[in-house]
Amino acid sequence: MVVQGIVVDSKCFESCILHCCTSEKEEVTGILVGELWKGSDSVVHVIAPCFLPRSVRSSDRVEVDPTVLVTGAQFAEEVCAHC
Repeated sequence: MVVQGIVVDSKCFESCILHCCTSEKEEVTGILVGELWKGSDSVVHVIAPCFLPRSVRSSDRVEVDPTVLVTGAQFAEEVCAHC
C-alpha cells in the first residue's frame, strides 16, 4: 500500500502543537494513531497522538524504552477499537 495523503484531525494537531511548545528545548517522541480515510485506500486519517517519554535525556538523541513502545501500541489498539 502506498499512502498518497494524510489528514490530521484538528484536535490531534492541537495536542501535538501544544506538546511541542511545552517541550521546546528538547526533542519529542510519540506515535500518531490513524486509519484509512473512509472510502479511500491511500489516504490516512490521523485521529489521536500518543506521546512517549524519552528514556535518554541526551540533547543529541532520542530513545524510547521498548516497554513504552508496547504501551503506545496498546493505546493505538484501544483507540482503533472505538473507530
